[in-house]
Amino acid sequence: GPYQSPMEDGMQHFHEWYRDVMGDELGDCAAP
Repeated sequence: GPYQSPMEDGMQHFHEWYRDVMGDELGDCAAP
């Protein structure tokens, strides 16, 4: 909903960043 949207968007952005930063070391399978 409207209240949760910022959190949901933030988590999506975090996961994308996390895969960018950690993907090279851990691989896609290890990323959340």
